[in-house]
Amino acid sequence: MDSEETALGGDGWGEFAERAKELIGSGELEKYEEDLERETVTHFRMAQEALETGTADFADLVASGLVNDLVFFINKRKFSNWMKEFPEDASEALRNVWTKDHLPVDRRIRRFCKGFPWKIISGAGTRTNLVSVLLMGVDVELFPPFKIGLSNEVYELTGYSSPEPRANEVDLYQHYLGFLDQFLEESHPQGVSLRHRLDAQFLIWRAFDKEDPFNLPRLDSTQPPLSDLHQKDWKEFAQLTDELFESGLLEEIEIEPKLEVGRSFAKARKAVLDDAEEWLGLTKAAVKAAEKEKLVFNMSQTKFYDWIVSSQEEALRALKAIWNEDDLQVDQRIDAFCEQFPKEVVGGGAGTRVSVAAQLLMGLNASDYPPFAKKRFENAYKSTGYDLPNRNAVESELYAHFLGFLDRFIKEAQGHGVNLRHRLEAHVVVWLLDEEDTLPKLGSQSPDPETLQELADELILSTDFLERIYTLLNDKRQVIFQGPPGTGKTYVAQALANCLAGKKDRVTLVQFHPSYTYEDFVRGFRPTLKDGKAGFELQDGPLLRVAEKAVNDRDSRHFLIIDEVNRGNLAKVFGELYFLLEYRDKKIRMQYQQEGEDDFTLPENLYIIGTMNTADRSIALVDLALRRRFYFVEFLPDEDPVKSVLARWLDKRAPELAWVAKVVEEANKLMEDDRHAAIGPSYFMKETLKEEDIPRIWKHSVLPYIEERLFGDDNKISRFHLKTLREKVAPQVLGVDNDNQEEEDAKNESDSVNSAAD
Repeated sequence: MDSEETALGGDGWGEFAERAKELIGSGELEKYEEDLERETVTHFRMAQEALETGTADFADLVASGLVNDLVFFINKRKFSNWMKEFPEDASEALRNVWTKDHLPVDRRIRRFCKGFPWKIISGAGTRTNLVSVLLMGVDVELFPPFKIGLSNEVYELTGYSSPEPRANEVDLYQHYLGFLDQFLEESHPQGVSLRHRLDAQFLIWRAFDKEDPFNLPRLDSTQPPLSDLHQKDWKEFAQLTDELFESGLLEEIEIEPKLEVGRSFAKARKAVLDDAEEWLGLTKAAVKAAEKEKLVFNMSQTKFYDWIVSSQEEALRALKAIWNEDDLQVDQRIDAFCEQFPKEVVGGGAGTRVSVAAQLLMGLNASDYPPFAKKRFENAYKSTGYDLPNRNAVESELYAHFLGFLDRFIKEAQGHGVNLRHRLEAHVVVWLLDEEDTLPKLGSQSPDPETLQELADELILSTDFLERIYTLLNDKRQVIFQGPPGTGKTYVAQALANCLAGKKDRVTLVQFHPSYTYEDFVRGFRPTLKDGKAGFELQDGPLLRVAEKAVNDRDSRHFLIIDEVNRGNLAKVFGELYFLLEYRDKKIRMQYQQEGEDDFTLPENLYIIGTMNTADRSIALVDLALRRRFYFVEFLPDEDPVKSVLARWLDKRAPELAWVAKVVEEANKLMEDDRHAAIGPSYFMKETLKEEDIPRIWKHSVLPYIEERLFGDDNKISRFHLKTLREKVAPQVLGVDNDNQEEEDAKNESDSVNSAAD
């Protein structure tokens, strides 16, 4: 099967899509998930509360949630007996799998299995089944149940790779999640609207129903299984870090000696601030201790030591500046020190000088202010995908960037089960593991939380939603916003890009359409007129122009927004860009490459945001190759955060029109069979919106759209009369004065429906 395109309905997708739509439309999917929520998840939540409060009935609550359809009854009995016989061990194992800490699924499974004896229930597949059901108590949509025998049969029928013969519980479940993710990804272009892994799991298991079975489609065997972001990197990192800590060498050889250097500088600091005679001797001793630990380049450290001895008054002023007792920020301390510390003493640039200052800051608190090495940590930034500091950054900016990196690393590590207590521990771990090229990916540093919060307030979206998009952008560098018209996809794309880029001239917008070509987008010959003579000239398109800007400004983020990405002939427009979207570190020869020109590569600081109208039938033509290279973000009017946008917007600007949001919501309920064609909020988000505008907008914008979606179904179209909807959701706002207007609205809409039928 060609990995670049999947024929619509091919490889069994046609039959499967029909059955899937029947099951979804019949309510069977919804009932299945409601039953899981009632019979299993609710009991697990109650068990979690019992564990938190220390009540003894947690075991009974867990057992009640282990229904026979999910866990074999004998295994349920074995687990229940173990919980009652060893309640402390059981409660610890359950806390490990249900912890509210941001642990990835592999850490949850590993910790649970470590505390659950193999002799109680043996076999990796059986144990994976049990822990997968327990994980439903964390997030049933993210972690659906697993059965080993059924999964192996599914892999074979769909052409998906099987797990390794000796796979453990973690490997089996992550392999299963990867399968579900690929199944979800391939189902969308086939017209199967699955929201999450649980939807996919239901349909797959339902295919094996004895009374009413159906065939499963074949998956694209060339596509690698998907998994959680960077889990492989973080899994290896967690194992190596655990080994370092368990050996005791990390503490003995790396951390404690640096803390001792910090204590030496702390003694020198006290003497300096007290103007004690011993300040010089203590400072010299501390510098020598730092030299022994190689915290500063040897030659620079020797020059610094000699300067302290030969220029004691000048050195004393510089030391008092950085060790000031006032409540100063670290950047203020470094700036004050550098004003008193002549550049010619150690030579070099800002990186050398900040390494000297950083060792002195260890006298304040070595755990908070670890030593700094510019080149060493630039390598770490590159290894982890973290942004490099500005090329012209001064000493204080370099160190602040360094501390920001360590803080981010600590936060990410804790989310993956690695408890780094402070910056010095993070510093040492990064320092050691970067040599082994085993640092996990972080991505660019997060934008200022206040900036994102301000943008979220402006867009009437949640900060979490924007942060989630930002995380996806950092991982693949390209996302697509998909949803019906009027959901604000392009507006949000531009606003977010402007926010993250910092300047509008770093954001480029293009719009695809059926006649748009590779020559328009990448590079091609364009007609010219010189000296009255017609000719052709090779010219760069927007992609190459924005890529060049990004290369020449690597310290900044640049964005290319592709509006209506599904309306172009994608294979024709993207060309070799398909390859570069997946392999940003590679170079490729372009179709119109000039002699002597370097091969082209997409710069890491170039981000791509596409928008896709799901009401447009051309979405079915978006091939799997493109979907694999982008993350997709849903903008659905019947789901938050988009669902609540109009109500919140009206509440701020036109509270008397709050009923409009209810009308739109009710209309979208009537469109439930085609939720990807629901009515977006932006039709009514006009600064000058007045009540008399609503009928006009409804008649000339909303209703024509509905008529096109429901063409030929006059009875259903008639249910979308503005007056009918308004009377249903907000009858209290319909007064006597409005009767004539509403009757006229109804008449106009009826005429519109009749004309559509004609």
